[in-house]
Amino acid sequence: MAKNYMHTAEELRQLQALPLKDKVKISRERIREWYEHWDGQVYISYSGGKDSNALLHLVRSMYPDVPAVFINTGLEFPEVQEFVKNTDNVIIFRPKMTFRDVIIEYGYPVISKNVASSIEYARRFDMSGHGRKDFWEEKMMVYAPKKGTMQVSRYCKARHRQLAEEAPFKISDRCCNAMKKKTAHDYSKESGRKPFLGTMTEESMLRENAWLTTGCNAFNRSGTPTSTPMAFWVQNDVLEYIKVMGIEIPSVYGDIVEEISTEECPDCTKYKTTGLDRTGCVYCGFGAHCEKKVHRYLLLKESHPRLYEYCIKGGEWVDNPSYDPSIPEYADDGFKNWNPPKLWQPSKDGLGMGYVFDFINSLPGKAYIPY
Repeated sequence: MAKNYMHTAEELRQLQALPLKDKVKISRERIREWYEHWDGQVYISYSGGKDSNALLHLVRSMYPDVPAVFINTGLEFPEVQEFVKNTDNVIIFRPKMTFRDVIIEYGYPVISKNVASSIEYARRFDMSGHGRKDFWEEKMMVYAPKKGTMQVSRYCKARHRQLAEEAPFKISDRCCNAMKKKTAHDYSKESGRKPFLGTMTEESMLRENAWLTTGCNAFNRSGTPTSTPMAFWVQNDVLEYIKVMGIEIPSVYGDIVEEISTEECPDCTKYKTTGLDRTGCVYCGFGAHCEKKVHRYLLLKESHPRLYEYCIKGGEWVDNPSYDPSIPEYADDGFKNWNPPKLWQPSKDGLGMGYVFDFINSLPGKAYIPY
């Protein structure tokens, strides 16, 4: 069995700084290692987005017969779904739960996966009726050294304590697990095939930490072993690779064009899309509060008004069975929970995310989601 090796942040930065041609060589080597290790019993986890299409081209330039697997959650842009249908050798699955079901059962995906998971855990912890102060001040605080002192990190989850304690709606990170990962895991288990993923470390601290632990090929990963041969790429590499190789991508991205060089790096070639710069799950709220220039819901309102209406409007108040009325804080029998309606109703139909964003925007702090 192949071994995983620990890496350092410095090694990652050095890889990220390499020119694209060198990154392609390294990625191809990682692809070869993965393919040969599993005797060709591999597949491409395919979302239809730009990163996924770059990965598809990389893998199939070496091994043309590797199948791609697309989990049709119903959350992808219509242009992406149509593009996938016209891509060769793609196996399409539908998850058992819809996004509406996931929200009702587990909660809304807001702030970040890490924060949403912690809030859900914190609420279960708080149901015991004890240790709330210790929990937030000891388990959720994250500090970072700065100028010789330890200051609260921007990754500190305790900053969202008020959201956890006061939000009249469930919050969770389980949507991806329930809809995509479980479906993909079931396919991997039944087929014996191991996946290539087009994820990159620059996208989140979780993905960077995963690479630092295992590198690109996580042979010994618990659950399903995975390969991320583009982990050390950055978004500009993806756009350059697509443009140089003439790879087709969904029309929702528009064209890939060169940006004007900056004074800081006059010789650098930067690329951008003339349409959307990201697709993914249309309604997902993770990271929406961090967007500085391009706000996903305002773009959605302009480009896909019907999807926007379904996302923002609707919702209803329902009895919340999660809270134990024997605990003094939750003794109010009239406590309600904000949800999408379980059954279609003309006046309430929709995910009701507008109310969720309004509540988040009303809290003090830097979490603000324009829509």
